[in-house]
This record gives sequence, structure tokens and C-alpha cells, in this order.
Amino acid sequence: MKKLLTALCCLTAAMVLCAGESPDAAKTFEADFRSGKTAPVVAKGNADVKVVLGTAPEFSAKGLVVGKGKASLRYDAAGNLNSGSGAIEILFENTDLIWDDPSKLVLLQSIGKDLTFYIYKHSKDGLGAFSGNRAVKKWSAFPRAVPSRLGEKKLYHLVINYSAESVQCFVDGKLMRSINADSAPAEFGKYFYIGAAGRFGKEDVSTIAKITAYNRPLHKAEVKALSEGKSLADVVVKEVVKPKKVNFADKFGTAKNNYNLLVFSDLHYTEMKFHSPNPKRPWVMEQAERYAKVWREVTPGMLDAAAKKDSEFVLALGDNLEGYFNSPESQSQALRNLDAMIKKHINKIWVPVIGNHEYSPAENREAYFETVAELGVAPMSRSFHLRYGKDLYIFWDNISARLAPVKQALKENPDARHVFVVCHYPVLPVSGRGIRAVAFGNKNRDAERRELLDLLASRNAIVLCGHIHRFGLTEYNNGSGRITQVMFNSTIDSFSWLEPKKMETDGQYPFISEVDYAKVTDVDDMRRFLSEYQGKIKNTEFFNAIGYGLLKVSDNGVSVDLFSGKNDEKFASWQL
Repeated sequence: MKKLLTALCCLTAAMVLCAGESPDAAKTFEADFRSGKTAPVVAKGNADVKVVLGTAPEFSAKGLVVGKGKASLRYDAAGNLNSGSGAIEILFENTDLIWDDPSKLVLLQSIGKDLTFYIYKHSKDGLGAFSGNRAVKKWSAFPRAVPSRLGEKKLYHLVINYSAESVQCFVDGKLMRSINADSAPAEFGKYFYIGAAGRFGKEDVSTIAKITAYNRPLHKAEVKALSEGKSLADVVVKEVVKPKKVNFADKFGTAKNNYNLLVFSDLHYTEMKFHSPNPKRPWVMEQAERYAKVWREVTPGMLDAAAKKDSEFVLALGDNLEGYFNSPESQSQALRNLDAMIKKHINKIWVPVIGNHEYSPAENREAYFETVAELGVAPMSRSFHLRYGKDLYIFWDNISARLAPVKQALKENPDARHVFVVCHYPVLPVSGRGIRAVAFGNKNRDAERRELLDLLASRNAIVLCGHIHRFGLTEYNNGSGRITQVMFNSTIDSFSWLEPKKMETDGQYPFISEVDYAKVTDVDDMRRFLSEYQGKIKNTEFFNAIGYGLLKVSDNGVSVDLFSGKNDEKFASWQL
């Protein structure tokens, strides 16, 4: 039986065309429906086909017509869809898809004992692949994208890569979404279908020109070539970027029992040469200029001041880059420049976690992971955990947000003295970026959010985060344990923030104002959401400021000193 990871995800630059490998050797299945024939031109498994949901398939000069009122085709999965890792490429022409209507159109699907797998256009979510594993409770993935002109009657090129590590969705040669794979493999069903297997996904009509399956994920250069009408033979991938295992002991020698760490968040490094005007994001240039000015006038002095503090290494809590760069190459170069700046001014090892700005735009995302691995500042994986002496540090990508990395880290380290969760989005709600701008903040992930709170409270975890562009302390206690959340900020939205300013709170609730209620359309939902924290928030304190923190860790506990970026003034100290 063929196995498919329940998240269809893609491999990174580590997968290349092997020397001496024929490009066609990677194909396990190919059907070109522009010929008007149902028989595949390549089939490593059984080539037999059966017409379902109709008496005969409908062809046009452009391919197989699928969807409402049309027949579908059924093929054997064994041998034709690869086990464990691979790629599926679909070339199709839109007939009546509209990106923001609620309809669904299945292009390919397979249902197994535990697997539910679709490549389709889903409601307003766009094009992508859904894969769920019933054997792994609550686990599913849906990497998808909304092409800018979905609705035009044009050819779209869609590729879904899947491997044991991740899932990627490419549209028209561009990487649109990548999701971690964190479940066990699930088996394909006995069959796979071109078009829907039943009533689900037959609400629109489109024409499939060609479908190809591969026995390995495709490199991004290969996807781009295929989207341009070229073949794999036109692509030579020379460099292989392999994930580097990062181990604190290897970097720092014997860990100290009592030690200090420097903490930065939201550095938003950029230079204007990395940006281009974009009519879809008219604010990009103005925002980039503001952060470039901060780097010219404030940040270097802040780094120099931080370098004078006694510390072992540096934590960077996401949005370390401004993002929204004009190419993957600009993303990589900006990260190299930031690495050089930190080494120049502080000369310490720094370990970053990803933020939402490194995630945007989607086509630049993989360049970030490849470059952090190249620099050796973090593994290529989106989430990872490390031990420094007695303490556990969980570097968690809570933008894509999967519970599995957190669960695994806690399970493997029951003896940790202190548990630190290093992430970008807050875990506990605060004002400033929307009250639900927390890990698992979407309504449909409330169960995971509650499970996360219970997990972290059971270990009295300390969350180090950013995103809100404030310094903040929030303490949560659910009766069986506590979570202490510390927010940091190393940039400014206004130069008036150069002098730290304490914000008023009632000490019992995250800093919420009536302005926040005015920002949302479903006030009742937000009040229900916040009611879950009522009586459990024991202390809050917030500052508008730019600066950094000095985390102090020992057997006696953990504390943090906060410093202003302009004059290096210590403006607060918190015992955690």
C-alpha cells in the first residue's frame, strides 16, 4: 500500500535531481487529457481507468472537463502515487471558478482507511491540498493560496510537494504556502480520482489539461521551470542545503548554572534596496522607510549598549526582518546582513525564531529557512528545542502553529529546571494587534489554544514573545499551574517611543480598551474569548518603548531587566 504523509508538504533545497537521473525517471504517473484519451502516458502502477459519476468523460480541445454534471476518472493508487514523499502537478484551465464564492471543485482526491486527501478549490480559501489523518487526532493540513486572478479563464499551474518534513503549495511557479508535517504517515486509498469521487466538490466546472505525479518532491527551480512550459531536463540544481543540527553545548561549551541572555524582538531589519513598490501593498514602501530609519539612527547604538552586558547568547523573537522583500534573494541577503550586524555589534551567537514578517510574501519564505541553516544560527526546521544545561528552550513557529513540537519537547525533557517557549505571537491575549492575535487565535482552533494553555501551565512555562511592539508582563494561573508571558520590542512605530512610557492597566486583565472592541465585528465572540481568562490573569504591566531585555536565569529563579534603546536606561525589572 502506498503511504502519504497526512500533510502534503514540500522538501526544501535539499532535494535535487540526482546525477545521471533521467528527468522522466521521477514520474510515476502522467495523463495528458489534451489528447482526448483517458489512458495515462506514464503509469508505474496499473494503467486501467474507470469512468465514474457518468457514462463517458467529456473532453474539449483543452483537456478533461470535470465538475458539475461531468464524469470523473478512477485509477489505482498503488505504484502511481508515491509512498512517503513526492509531488503532484496539475495544469488546469479555469472555466467558472470565482475565488470568493463558496463553491468547491475537486481536481484530485483519494480516501483511505485513515486518510482524507483532496487537491481542490475550496470555498473562499483558494487552491490547495487538504490532507487529514483520522488516526492522528485533530491533525490535518490545508496549504492553499488564492491566485491574484483566480476567476480568469487561463491556465493555472499547481504543484503540491509532500515529504516527511513539510508540505508546500506552488501556484504558477511561486511557493504560496508551506506547512510542517507532524503526524505519522497515512495510507492512500485503493484508488485516486481525477475529479470528484462523489457529490462533494462538483459545484463548479474546470478543464484539466494534464496531471503528473513524481516519486520525490520537486525543487523550487524545477517547479518554476515546469510552470514556464520547460521540462526537468532544463533544470540543473547544483547546491544542496542540508539542515544543520544546532546544539547549544557545541556552540558554548559547558553550560553555566547561572547565566544571562540578551533578548530582542521585532528588529525589522531592512534596507530600501530590498523593496519595490507594490500596488497590492501600497503601505510597504512607507513602512520599510520607517524601519530603515530606525536602523540608521537607533538600532546600532542599542546593539552596542547591549554588547556591554554580561550574556551568553542572544534570542531573537521573530520579525527580525521587515519582510515583504522584492525577491527570495533579497530575503536571503537581508538575513545575511542582519547576521553580520549582530556579530559586528554584539559578537555573540544569536538564535532566531520566525515571525509573521519573515513569512511574507509566501514565495520568499523558504529562502529564510535555507539561509538560517546556511548561517548555522538555527536548524532548517520551523520549530525545534534545545537544552542549555538544566533548562529547556522551545523555539516554536507559532505562525503556522502546530502543537506537536511543543508536546514533543516537553515529553522529552521532564527534568528541565525552567521551561522557556521562544516564539513570536503571544500565547496570552493583549491589546495592540487584535485580541485574537495569539497562538491558535482563530475561532476554529480554540480547542488547541486551550490545550496549549494547560500544557504550558502544567510546567510553569515562561513565554518569551513579541509582535505587539510593546514590552509587557502577563501572568496567568489556571489553579494547577502558571504561565508567565514576557513581551519584548526592539523597534518603534513612532519616534515618540524613544522614552519609555508605562501604560495603565487594571492589573487583573490583559490591556484591553474599548478601542479594541471597536475594531472587531463580532464583539460577542471577543467577550466570550476574553471571559476564558477572567480571574486567571494575576498581574499585567506594559510599556511603550524600544529596547531589549537581559534575562537572568539561576536556581533561585528567573528575572528580566528591560533597557531603553536610546539611552540604555534600565526602565523596569520583573521577577518571573
